[in-house]
Amino acid sequence: MENEYLTAEEVVGLTCVSKAALAQRRYKGLPPKFYKPTAKTVLYKKSEVLDWVERSVAGLLRGFRTVVSVDFLCCQDLLLVSVVDVVGPLVAKR
Repeated sequence: MENEYLTAEEVVGLTCVSKAALAQRRYKGLPPKFYKPTAKTVLYKKSEVLDWVERSVAGLLRGFRTVVSVDFLCCQDLLLVSVVDVVGPLVAKR
């Protein structure tokens, strides 16, 4: 899987990020990292796309001490995140 590449359309199907949003992210230099083997071909490493999604989900769950398992699934333009065994929210001391 390390060297498996995805097209923009495949990334859209995996992440629910629109093709236009991916193009904007490329223009702005934001993840996921992309590769252009030819002038009209844009590819993404599958492992890097999955890492980017996992980091994004982890950022959403930053207020929890322990997240044992996170799964994600793209379904009809909605990114579904299943969080299993979340152990207590953090309480900020003032």
